[in-house]
Amino acid sequence: MGRRIATWLCPTELDRARLLDNSARIRRARTISTVAIAATLCSFVPRYGWWTLMLFGISALNLSTVDWRCARSARPQLHIAGSIVLIQALLAICAALTGGPESLSLPWIVIPTAFSAARFRGTVVVADVALGIALMLASTLGVSASQLAHHPEAVLVTSVLMISVTAIVYV
Repeated sequence: MGRRIATWLCPTELDRARLLDNSARIRRARTISTVAIAATLCSFVPRYGWWTLMLFGISALNLSTVDWRCARSARPQLHIAGSIVLIQALLAICAALTGGPESLSLPWIVIPTAFSAARFRGTVVVADVALGIALMLASTLGVSASQLAHHPEAVLVTSVLMISVTAIVYV
């Protein structure tokens, strides 16, 4: 199963070369983004509690080891895709636990999708955008479907932001 997924993610050597080359190029952007989110989460502690930093710690551990895991793998695309999906899931959990449709962390789900667009081919990026939107809907509908129905603006804006930023990064 892993081999088929790896082949779907990077079917050609050119796809694999793009993945590896761009992974090295975005390392600085990834670090800046991580530090900015950490600082913001520290400011959220009085409102939401320390648990948000625990979710961040899982994400930071994932990000701090992804390059190491890729360097030792015959299929680094699996580690990168897994890392992106894990971060999307952690952000969806954070959004669900901090207000769902009203969560201030909801727009952050755009970030891993943009990093996906910098690495993968179009088909994978489209699948990742769909997954990001599905996770966002789960994190909002699961918290308050009626609130989302009456005030869908944050989810709509975040969805458009995800599609737009991902398209800009992919080009």
